[in-house]
Amino acid sequence: MALTQSDQKYWFPVTQVMDYLEKVVIKPTDKVLEIGPGEWPFKRADVSIDFADIKTPGIKKLIKCDVCSEKLPFADKEFDFVFARQIAEDLYDPFHFCEEMSRVGKRGYIETPSPMAEMGRGV
Repeated sequence: MALTQSDQKYWFPVTQVMDYLEKVVIKPTDKVLEIGPGEWPFKRADVSIDFADIKTPGIKKLIKCDVCSEKLPFADKEFDFVFARQIAEDLYDPFHFCEEMSRVGKRGYIETPSPMAEMGRGV
């Protein structure tokens, strides 16, 4: 069964959360890394990481990296904020991902869907 617009509450970014992060949490001068931009990249991200060479509009700079097994190609605490939305639940080694996210970022945000929404998608 295909997903419909009525299902978007399960995967679409929540506007209030994105606005809060962009306007309150992240300073205008902060350097921001996004891990796993997918189809809805974080507007505030300066650099994005993905395992594939995706061509999603809105991505400013994309670097290919497998966050399950590779070190992120950045210095310790290089980013003021690291953003990862709906990626951690898809990784076979989320511990490495979390360690690297903590290493390169001073602060961050991780969002995962509820297990029921993820397993029941389209049902």
